[in-house]
Amino acid sequence: MVTVVKPTKTEQSPIPFTEARVTIVEGDQGEGKSTTGVARIRDAYDKDCVRVYCEETFKIKCDVKSYDRGKRIARIQYNGTTRLIRIPTSYKMHSQIRIFSNLQLFGIPYVYCPSFNHIMAWLKNGVMVDGWLLIDEAYLGMNARACMSALGRELESQYFQFRKMRLNVIIITPMARLIDWAMRTIPTEHIHCSYNKKTFKITLAIRKRGIKGEKKVSYDARQYWPNFDTNQRIIA
Repeated sequence: MVTVVKPTKTEQSPIPFTEARVTIVEGDQGEGKSTTGVARIRDAYDKDCVRVYCEETFKIKCDVKSYDRGKRIARIQYNGTTRLIRIPTSYKMHSQIRIFSNLQLFGIPYVYCPSFNHIMAWLKNGVMVDGWLLIDEAYLGMNARACMSALGRELESQYFQFRKMRLNVIIITPMARLIDWAMRTIPTEHIHCSYNKKTFKITLAIRKRGIKGEKKVSYDARQYWPNFDTNQRIIA
């Protein structure tokens, strides 16, 4: 049985979102879709851990630009100046970011969503706030052939609330056309993945709403493999 505790008002982040944040990640089998979704969440968690460290240790609010988990070195920006800091190994990294995922994760605290029904119920009940929602193999719960699925309707109805909920949503599917048509129109970001087996790098073609053209970036997939099982089957 999964128990999820609703956040209290004092626990919620005071930083408002300026827009809803919904990302569709697509690509052929083995091209790095799940890795990319996990990478987004892992990086966000690490950066927030650094933010908390700076607030607790230096009593400052800074913008965390990057974090090297192996060396425990972070690049932060404070008062217009960029600097590098090293976080002691004795310090236990922690964050209040809530992570919800129907893909089992390792190495970071999260709430496992056993089914698409759990995701739908928790969205309705306002449990999912201040964090990230990762929906892998999304076509299983919001298949386009089913016209408009229950989960698809709920995500669509909640779309304009995501900003208020401070919820980042990542939807992973082999092809965007496999999921409900409404879900293909609301995302603020589309990512197409391709994986190079020789270099172990995943290249992302990123298109953002309101911005012409696409941006391409690459990253080493190996650093995120310990955080999930690529062979896990998703339960509908």
